[in-house]
Amino acid sequence: KEVIGKAAFDSATQKEVIEKDVLQYKARFVTQSRGDDASSSYIAADREFNAKEIAKAAMGGYSVLDVPIATPNRFSCVLGPPDGSNLICVDIITIGRKSESLSDDKFACSEVVRQIVS
Repeated sequence: KEVIGKAAFDSATQKEVIEKDVLQYKARFVTQSRGDDASSSYIAADREFNAKEIAKAAMGGYSVLDVPIATPNRFSCVLGPPDGSNLICVDIITIGRKSESLSDDKFACSEVVRQIVS
């Protein structure tokens, strides 16, 4: 059996992504200015909106109980699982990001974040 390679990747993709329910949610991005230079900006994920949408899609509409911190570089929230079990605290801290314009209406972006779930 092939462990590494395209066939193994395709097989894993088929089992893990295609055959399972896909989590669908809305995502939003915002333009942020870089400090004092108003003409310099970058595109960042709207962390609060996106986290709420992911939680709503995965756990139900009333899963986000509190959002004490919501900035482009740090996000914290308290989640209440639908089964009423223990609350979950989530902290997301942005370590780095990069974005580039591909055309007038397309861009590519990436972020490196530290996620702490307790």
